[in-house]
Parts: sequence; C-alpha cells; structure tokens
Amino acid sequence: MRKVKSIIWPTGSELTTTWRVLQVALPLDEPLRGEWRFSDAGAPNYRITGSTREVTWTVDVYNGFYFCVKVGSLPADICEQIRPMVNLVCRMLRVPPRKIS
Repeated sequence: MRKVKSIIWPTGSELTTTWRVLQVALPLDEPLRGEWRFSDAGAPNYRITGSTREVTWTVDVYNGFYFCVKVGSLPADICEQIRPMVNLVCRMLRVPPRKIS
C-alpha cells in the first residue's frame, strides 16, 4: 500500500460515482453497505461492501479515485481508475460486467 502523506478523506463525488457504478455494473445479492474507516496504514477511506453469488467483496475508496479491492479469500489488489476496478471485481467474481452508460 502506498505511504500516507496526509489525512484526506475521499470526496462526496468520488463516493457517489463509485457507489453508482458498482450498483449498475455488478449483480448484487443484497444492497451495498458502506462505512468510514482507517486502513491498517492509517489512511482514511470509505469501505463499500457487497455480495455477489454469495461471495462477499469490498472496495476501499481513497481520495483521488484510488481503490483497494478484496474479493472473498483472494488477495487484495489496487486500482487507480474506476473502469479497471470494476473489471477487476468482475474478473475476480467470474461475472460479466454490465454495460455502464
């Protein structure tokens, strides 16, 4: 994980965009859940948790559209853009991404 330079929370537009894209792009078993938190390295983020095909996954949203993705028992992975993050989650879940307009 990258070194934390300052404590800056993700912005509302970053969270809203990420939340909406995940809702549209992924088949969900239940509504998304979210919580404010600090990473193990002390970086502030917003964790979005969902479930698809009974597999729980999380996306940690950091300031600057920086994401940490964790799906089931697979190792976490880092993305710096929304589209690659969605593709990564879909690939890890083995589901085709829905079209985002």
